[in-house]
Amino acid sequence: MADYHTTYHRAEGESTQWEDIQRRLGNFAPAEPVHKPDPFQPAPAESHDRAWLDSKDADELEELEDETGDDTFLDRYRQQRLQELKAAAGTPSFGNLREIQRADWLAEVTNAGSDVWVVVHLFKDDVSDCKCMTQCLQELAKKHTQTKFLQIISTEAISSYPDRNLPTLLLYRDARCIQNLPGLALFGGSGVPQKA
Repeated sequence: MADYHTTYHRAEGESTQWEDIQRRLGNFAPAEPVHKPDPFQPAPAESHDRAWLDSKDADELEELEDETGDDTFLDRYRQQRLQELKAAAGTPSFGNLREIQRADWLAEVTNAGSDVWVVVHLFKDDVSDCKCMTQCLQELAKKHTQTKFLQIISTEAISSYPDRNLPTLLLYRDARCIQNLPGLALFGGSGVPQKA
């Protein structure tokens, strides 16, 4: 059977007014003293040199940062170490939406590099849906720094490209167009909130 009863457990040492009055009158036994733990004594700080920090990876450095109070040194060291790890990995970092011209297409899109995703936004300034897409792509570019985000005026990229297909996203990887996403219909239409 189901248990539909509620049981209330008081905190240790807590009593009601009724119990306090009964103790004062001698009807209840005196309350047992509340156990108090020993005061906190932090362990002595360990000194760590640069060689010890060099042996740590990014996750361990982040844990150390949370544990220590000297954030400035660890912040600088962590940033330096992350830059070294990124350089060692050889992965490019982009982080913004840039506008390109037709002459830049070959270098920026086709020859972007192996295993680099490129998102190309075909737009026109006078199309309101393009402004919404531009704002969304600027936010995405900040979050996904390993992806190259570019935009180009539609008729400059493809002559006589119809405005009804704007905004259009072209997804490139390894010099191939993987996906073509015309309009905002795939993203919920023009009523899409800015945070989407």
